[in-house]
Amino acid sequence: MTDANKRVAVLGIGGGGNRVVAALRQLGPRPRLDMAVADTDRARLESLTGVVQIPLGGEWGCEAGCGGDFELGERAAGASVESLREFIGEAALLVVVAGLGGGTGSGGIKVAARLAREASVPAFFVVTLPFSFEGNWRRQQAEKVLPPLREITEAVIVVQNDFLFTTLAADTPAPTAFGMADDVLARGIAGLAAIAWTDWMLGTDFAAIRAILKQRPEVCHLGFGGGNGPERWQDAVSAFLACPLVGGPETLGKADAAVVTLTAATPISVGELQTCLSALQQYFPQNARVVIGACLSSGCQDEIQIT
Repeated sequence: MTDANKRVAVLGIGGGGNRVVAALRQLGPRPRLDMAVADTDRARLESLTGVVQIPLGGEWGCEAGCGGDFELGERAAGASVESLREFIGEAALLVVVAGLGGGTGSGGIKVAARLAREASVPAFFVVTLPFSFEGNWRRQQAEKVLPPLREITEAVIVVQNDFLFTTLAADTPAPTAFGMADDVLARGIAGLAAIAWTDWMLGTDFAAIRAILKQRPEVCHLGFGGGNGPERWQDAVSAFLACPLVGGPETLGKADAAVVTLTAATPISVGELQTCLSALQQYFPQNARVVIGACLSSGCQDEIQIT
């Protein structure tokens, strides 16, 4: 497959996944990035424009959702397997995102994982665990889904929505918290997508990230920071450390592994690379396995980005 034909497919399943894809679309056009949303809730699905819409369920009769039943969500996705398979196609990389704890996302992501494995498509699965205020039942549902998902895929990124509370005030409205989580996840997914088709100066790849995730089946932190102007690297590092889902310097100090992607639209000098990497490395333990990638991407405009 030539570089011009490399295609990254991003699939959001269920309400949580659909919101993240909508947030990703709001970031602006991305080269060779195809986005789709899949849901059993027809009304919610039809409200998402500018992306491929994949109705789930068919004859299963769950057009208004699955009512939190992940087994029904898996059946609904299975009934629409041809549409899902067509979207995945021969992607150079597939990123599937879903919120666990509900029915459609929790069940549908397992079907997407099986399809990716059958097609031999490299795939990341980005899943979120429910906020504490959503109740124990949703959390228990999410924990039931994770083990079988890990068995059929090697690259599961598990993010706790509760990490937002490390930076958000307790009186933050719930819709605001959800929106911030969606935006951070969308920017993180944009960073993952860059693995497939950007011009790497300092390379990383899917295999390296997969190896880290396979060896460490714990919860992950996912963050993003950007900067402009003469102090763009320092600003990007500061913004990254303040990102709600990162958890702050204290969290980085406990990490045993990290994947850091540096992205810019214009060539990065050796001095800038050294400044940024030195600023980041000080927050990780000396024995942490840190994989670094630096690349050029037209999607950044004039901004430096750290994922």
